Amino acid sequence: SHNKQSISLSRLRKVSKILSLHKLSTAPQISWYITAFISKLGFESIAKDAIMRFNCNAVAVMSNVHGSPYEIHWKGRPIKMLGAFLPLPPNVPIGILATSYDGNIILVVEADKRVVPDADLFLEYMLEEYQVIKEQTSMKGDTAKM
Repeated sequence: SHNKQSISLSRLRKVSKILSLHKLSTAPQISWYITAFISKLGFESIAKDAIMRFNCNAVAVMSNVHGSPYEIHWKGRPIKMLGAFLPLPPNVPIGILATSYDGNIILVVEADKRVVPDADLFLEYMLEEYQVIKEQTSMKGDTAKM
């Protein structure tokens, strides 16, 4: 278990370092505002082309949707599970959706198979990383900061 945590933590640090460098750039926000403006002018095909060409090397998108905290019914029948998906923007190979329903969290990975050949394994890695973070912050108690 300790070795698994060590590997997981090492993987997390590598990814975090790379993402931190990209977060310093204002290019994604500027790109989004420009393409939104072009789209509002009615030039959707130009906006789509701009998104494809100038996605600022984004490799993933993530979305979260809060669902009902309790079971809902449709025409008197209980809905046991909700399915969700996140359409990938042009040239962005990974999409992650977190949603909730009836006290459960549902994670969905949409990915280009050339980039993520095994989405289930990718999701398993994500859950391992989450567990490590959870354990580390719970060890620190009230002093943990995110």
